[in-house]
Amino acid sequence: RQFPLYYTYRKRLDFQEDKIYRNLEPALAYQLEIYRLRSFDLDFIPTSNHKMHIYLGKGKIYSKQHDAIDHRFFARAIIRHSDFVTKEASYEYLQNEAERTLLEAMDELEIVFSHPLANKTDCNHVFMCVVPTVCIEPAKLEESVRSMVLRYGIRLWKLRILQAELKMTIRLTPDSERIPFRVFLTYENGYYLDISLYREVKNPTTGQTIFQSYNSGETGPLDGRALHDPYVTKDHLQYKRFTAQSNNTSYVYDIPEMFRQASLLIWKQYLERNKLRENSMPKDVFNYEELILDNTNQVNHSDSASLLSPAMISSKSSSLDTNKSDDYLKQCGLTIRRRSLAENDCGMVAWRFHMKTPECPNGRTIIVIANDITYKIGSFGIEEDLLFQRASELSRLERIPRIYISANSGARIGLAEELKFLYRIAWNDPKDIDKGIKYLYLSSDDYSRVSHMNCVRTEIINEDGETRHKILDIIGKENSLGVENLRGSGMIAGETSLAYNVIPTISLVTCRAVGIGAYLVRLGSRVIQVENSHIILTGAGALNKVLGREVYNSNNQLGGTQIMFNNGVTHDIVKDDFEGCVLLLRWLSYMPETMSHSLPILSELHDPINRSIDFMPTATPYDPRHMIQGRQLTSLSQTNINNEIGSSTSPTFQSGFFDRDSFIEIMKNWAKTVVCGRARLGGIPMGVIAVETRTVELEQPADPANFDSDARTIQQAGQVWFPDSAFKTAQAINDFKRENLPLMIFANWRGFSGGMKDMFDQIIKFGAYIVDALREYEQPVFIYIPPCGELRGGAWVVVDPTINLRYMEMYADRMSRGSVLEPEGT
Repeated sequence: RQFPLYYTYRKRLDFQEDKIYRNLEPALAYQLEIYRLRSFDLDFIPTSNHKMHIYLGKGKIYSKQHDAIDHRFFARAIIRHSDFVTKEASYEYLQNEAERTLLEAMDELEIVFSHPLANKTDCNHVFMCVVPTVCIEPAKLEESVRSMVLRYGIRLWKLRILQAELKMTIRLTPDSERIPFRVFLTYENGYYLDISLYREVKNPTTGQTIFQSYNSGETGPLDGRALHDPYVTKDHLQYKRFTAQSNNTSYVYDIPEMFRQASLLIWKQYLERNKLRENSMPKDVFNYEELILDNTNQVNHSDSASLLSPAMISSKSSSLDTNKSDDYLKQCGLTIRRRSLAENDCGMVAWRFHMKTPECPNGRTIIVIANDITYKIGSFGIEEDLLFQRASELSRLERIPRIYISANSGARIGLAEELKFLYRIAWNDPKDIDKGIKYLYLSSDDYSRVSHMNCVRTEIINEDGETRHKILDIIGKENSLGVENLRGSGMIAGETSLAYNVIPTISLVTCRAVGIGAYLVRLGSRVIQVENSHIILTGAGALNKVLGREVYNSNNQLGGTQIMFNNGVTHDIVKDDFEGCVLLLRWLSYMPETMSHSLPILSELHDPINRSIDFMPTATPYDPRHMIQGRQLTSLSQTNINNEIGSSTSPTFQSGFFDRDSFIEIMKNWAKTVVCGRARLGGIPMGVIAVETRTVELEQPADPANFDSDARTIQQAGQVWFPDSAFKTAQAINDFKRENLPLMIFANWRGFSGGMKDMFDQIIKFGAYIVDALREYEQPVFIYIPPCGELRGGAWVVVDPTINLRYMEMYADRMSRGSVLEPEGT
C-alpha cells in the first residue's frame, strides 16, 4: 500500500524542512509528544514502516570540550481506531494491536542497529499513543502489558529497550467518564519489570497537567511531575549500570534489590505450594545496610596473626543484638554508612542483609561482598582487599553465612602516572635498540619535579657528560600499584580459607573471576556460575603470547561452565544473575541462621512425615535421583503405585525417600557415578550422597596447546568409586560438615576401581579423604544400604561406623547384601 508523504517547513528554520516531523500528519503530530525529547539533540532515522517514527537522541551538552555520553533510540507510534464500547472488544483489540506495534518497533530497531552510534545506545524508549477510547480496567491492562513484555523480554533486552510508555484514554465502564491514562514500564536493572499506572489530572494550584499515581497505595516515580517535563538524560547511576551490563553482569548497587526480588519470589512460591494466604508473608521481608571502612578506628588490622587467632575463630553469638553487633563492627574496623548509589570510591562493596524467609520467619542475617566491575575493572587493590577481609571477619565473628559475588579482573596492576612521561632510556647501543636497555633514568630537572613525592628511589651517576638519576625502585605516589596488591590477595585468600572452616561460604561468579578472584571462589568451595561467565587464572591473550601462537579464542574456552562445571569447581550453573540469587537463597535455606543456631526446619509441609515411600530400587540399573526425590510417572501401567493410607502422592507421582521437591543436586556434571546434594526429611535439612547404578561417560577435552592430544570419552561403571567420584564424595562431606547438616549416605558400592590408571590417578588418596571427612563429622551420619544394594571390600571400610562411633550408624535393607569380595573374585 502507498502512504502519503508529509514534509514540514517552519518559518523559524527559514522555511527549511523540519526533518523531525517528516511523514507525521500535522493533525496528529502532537500525539507523539516530540516536545518531551527536548533534552536530546535528535536525528531522524528513516524507516521502511511509515507508521513507526524512530529518532536517535544524543543528550545535550553545554561544553564543547565534552562529547555526549547519553545516546538512545526513541521509537514512537500512533495506534488508530474508532472508539470502543465494550470491554471485550477493547481488551482484544488493545492486546493484539499493542503487541503488533511492539513487534514492528523491535523489527525497525534491529535494522537501525546498523547505525555507527548504535553500540553506544542504552535505555532505548518505545512510545505508543492509542487514539481510540477503550473500555478496560487498569488492573487487567497492567496484567496484559506485563505478560506481553515478559514474552519478548530477551529480545527487548538485546535491543536495550529498557523504557516504554503507553498513552491512552480509558473508561472504567461504558457509561463512565473518560480518563487520560498512562502506563510507564522500566526494565533498567535487567531482572525486575516495574510498571507504574498514572492518570492525567490538573494541578489546582498551578493549572498544569500532572501525573497522578492511579493506585493510591503505591506512589510511582513520576507522581506529581508535569506532563510536559522532558525525559531526563542518563544519570551517573545509569551510566555505571550500562557499563556493568555491557560486561554481562549486574551493577553492584543493583544486588540488594536483586536479593529482595529473589526473596519475594521464594515467599510467593512457598505460599502457593502450601496453599497459604498472601498475608502470611511478613511485610519487612528484606532490608540492608552498607558497610565501609572506618578510617577513624585505630585498631591495628595489619597483623595477620591477630586476624587468624583461635579466639576470633571461636567467637559465638546466640543472638545478634544491636549492642553486640555494633561492637563487632568496631572490632572489625567497619562502620555503617547511608549514601546515594554509585558514590563508592572503592572497587569492593559490602553489605549486611537482613532477610525473613519461609524457613527463618523471624529473620536471618548474611554478609554479602561484591566486586564493582565499573571501578578499575573490578581489580583488587589494597583498599579492596582490606574491605573484603574485614567484612569476612565480621561474618566469622557473628557466625553468619558469607556471600561473595565475583566480577573481577584479579590483582591490580598500576602505573606511576607521575613518572610515565618523565623516565628516559639508556640503551646498550643507541644505534641498535634491539640490543636492549642498560637502565632507566630521570634527568635532574625531571627528578626535581617528583623528588618531594617520595615516589622513586634513584642513584646519581654521570654518563655522556650528563648527570642522571638512575632509577632503582619505583614506589609510586598512589597505593595499590604493584606487589603490595599481591600481599593483599594473599591476606584475603587466607581469610577465605579460614572462613570456609567456620561459616557457610557461597560464591556467585558473574562476568568473570580472574587470578585471586578464581582462588577466592574455590577456597569458599560452594560456587554458582552464570552461564556466560568464566573462572580463569590467566587470560587467553596472555597465554597466546606465552605459547607464541593463537591457541585460545576466548576466556570462556579456558574457564567457562563447560570446564568448571565438569571438573567440580562449580557446583551449579544458572542462566543469569537473578536466577543465581534465587539458587543462592535456596542453598541458604538448608543452612542454620548462625552456626550457634539449630537447623531451619520447615513447619508447613505439603509432604507428610508418615507417608509411604513409593519408589522401590531394583536389581537392574536405575536413576538414584528417583529414590531420593521421587519421579513423575508418564503411565500408570509402568509401575505399581503404593496406594496405602498415608501416601501423599498423586496418582502420577511416585514418592522418594525425601520430601517432595526438596532435593537440590550439586556438582552434577562432575564424577557422575556419585550423586550429591541437599534435601529435607520431614522438613529437616540433610546432606545426601547416593550411588549411580548405571554406566556413565566421562568426557576428557583435548588440550588446544598440545597437537598430540585429542578428546576422549571413557566409560565408567556404576556402583564403583573412581578417583574423581571418591574426591567428590569427600568434598561433599566436608561441605555438609561445615553447614552442620545431618548426612544420609545410600551406600551401594561394589568397591574402588583399582586398575593401573586409577592407581596412578591417586584413588587411594581420595579414598582416604573420605575416611578423614567422616572421622571429623560432628552431626549424625546414617549409612544405609538400600534394597538390592551391595557394599563390598574397601567401599565398606571407608564408611564403616567405627570410623566415628559417636555420630555414625549403619542400616541395611533385608534385600541388600555385603561381602569382602564379589563372588567372581574369590
